[in-house]
Amino acid sequence: MSQSSTDFKGHPVRQTSYNGRTVRYVAGQLLVKLKAPYRENDEAQARILKVLPEDSSIQSGPNKLGWVVIHLPDNADVIEIITRLRTQKEVESAEPHLLESAL
Repeated sequence: MSQSSTDFKGHPVRQTSYNGRTVRYVAGQLLVKLKAPYRENDEAQARILKVLPEDSSIQSGPNKLGWVVIHLPDNADVIEIITRLRTQKEVESAEPHLLESAL
């Protein structure tokens, strides 16, 4: 992983290989989609926090579609954490906060 000098809303932007391509992402943030009915369940969010590094927190959400923004320490291994989160029964999807376009 390499670090860029670019910031996104106060977070460093990093680059890594993800799903077979090089991407830029916001260090210290993850986007996690909770499965229904867990979306409205505070206990589900607390269980998710238990598998995250110390000093992690849910920044916002869940929104109407079940997405939450998770704040991590800037030096956290985002890809390793995503792998861990995807094993949780409450989690439908976990992704880095990508700064790339679909094109």
